[in-house]
Amino acid sequence: MTFDELVDELSKEPEEIAKVKYGTDIRTLYNSYPEEIENYLVHQLVDRTGDRYFDSLYENKMENQVRKPEKMSFYYITSFKNVDSIFDKGIFCRERVEKDPNIKFEDFSDKDIQQRRKEKGLHKYVPLLINPRNALLYRYLKEGRNVVILEIDSEVANQTGTLISYGNASSKNAEISIYTKQTFESLNFDDIFSIYWWREPKIKSITQSEILIPEIVDKSYIKSVYTFSEENKRTFENKEKIDRKKIKTPKDSPIFDMMFQNELYIDCVNL
Repeated sequence: MTFDELVDELSKEPEEIAKVKYGTDIRTLYNSYPEEIENYLVHQLVDRTGDRYFDSLYENKMENQVRKPEKMSFYYITSFKNVDSIFDKGIFCRERVEKDPNIKFEDFSDKDIQQRRKEKGLHKYVPLLINPRNALLYRYLKEGRNVVILEIDSEVANQTGTLISYGNASSKNAEISIYTKQTFESLNFDDIFSIYWWREPKIKSITQSEILIPEIVDKSYIKSVYTFSEENKRTFENKEKIDRKKIKTPKDSPIFDMMFQNELYIDCVNL
């Protein structure tokens, strides 16, 4: 069985059958496809086969591995359809978007989560992610959403009223405080940039830690726009308002190296 055949078979089999049918085969395949299995599918193999061998292998590989970039940026995940408006007017907080009928905005976020955010007063802020490589992006890709990722200059956080949320801000356990360089540098970046969050709810939330910018992120802070689609890229290249130098794919950024530089992962998010 080849690696591609394994992926195809695992995607078809019910979990209880996969555990019995492929438990030993996967260990054998590991000798032939160690890089693919270690880097992209360990969590899938563990979940679908119950083989804890790969779980411990992955944890040992990633132990003490910090992936904080030398030069920090923040990130905003949005729909491809929102990019025109953003490059024209900037990124508005949800409260303003909902009140202004002239702002076109496609939203595929969870309504229940947005209700919690509204109740916590978070709709007055633009939520930027410290680490875009997290469960939120994973979910959008799995659902086939046409997402783009805007890279935002970290200087945006220096304006008055900026907050930090250690953990997803909608979570009841999120630690939200006023942004200062000192509080930012005191965050646990090992956890924020953790590669491994499956079956770890606390780490899953922490990888979605946020920088909350009051009201608007001016378009001048946009450093890059990342797209997963060649069609999107061509569309952006034909727009005068978007500098071609800012149009990138995930392969252009080291922060996406584990999750997106190999097309194998994109193919496997639907397992």
